[in-house]
Amino acid sequence: MPMTNDINSRLDNEVFREWKQKVNKEEEDKHFTYDGLMYYQQSPDKLTKAWETSQRRVLFLLRDQNQHRKKGEPTWNEDIRESYLKNEDNRNLTSSFMQYLGYFLWSLSKIDVNNDWWLNEVKLHIEEVKKFFITQPFALIECKKVPGDGTVDKNVVEHHLQEYGDLLQKEIRILNPNIIVCAGGEIYEFMIHDSYLSNGLVKEEDGQNYYYSPVYDTVIIYSDHPGSQMYKGGRTHLTEDLYEGVMYHYRKFIKYKASL
Repeated sequence: MPMTNDINSRLDNEVFREWKQKVNKEEEDKHFTYDGLMYYQQSPDKLTKAWETSQRRVLFLLRDQNQHRKKGEPTWNEDIRESYLKNEDNRNLTSSFMQYLGYFLWSLSKIDVNNDWWLNEVKLHIEEVKKFFITQPFALIECKKVPGDGTVDKNVVEHHLQEYGDLLQKEIRILNPNIIVCAGGEIYEFMIHDSYLSNGLVKEEDGQNYYYSPVYDTVIIYSDHPGSQMYKGGRTHLTEDLYEGVMYHYRKFIKYKASL
């Protein structure tokens, strides 16, 4: 097989093949989610180059892929890297979950010491945000590769982090992000205590909502899982609490970095 520098192909060959084999042996459900760099109408090589040359490479660590229903039967898009953005509603950020991804990607890419990007400001630029969402590369990982239902028990997620944590870290290393958003406490705890980024982390001065790795020049940020607040704002509206729960601390991190 010829060697390739295309990141998603590397993930398929170097990580997912082994991961799926392990899942097939150990899990009752044989479905498997392929994730990594998300793309819309971009060639693999151009996508990889755009990602590797981005100053801010944003990775979202989520729990698992929710099932979809077709004629009453649960189905899954096993490869979400293209399917997410093929969906017109997703490109238009119709749901609160897609707003979570789209608004967060915009703000994590744009916030600096002179621009705070409050949620109401982001909404005024919605058409720019939509375009940015399908042209700016970002990465998404479902830490539990076996798809699930609308909710997942914390203990199940923790089991998958422990059982497949070496493969998860390998996937993250290949992606090489420098901004990691951990959607849920169990994922955040894994990243700051058990991942290759753990040693030498610098903690947020007056809290524990982000840690910074000077060695890898990577920030790890805690986020409430989008599903945990989805019903507070309705399924079609991202709540300000969820948004500010990340951006408040990210603004502090940007000022910290600027002071170094």
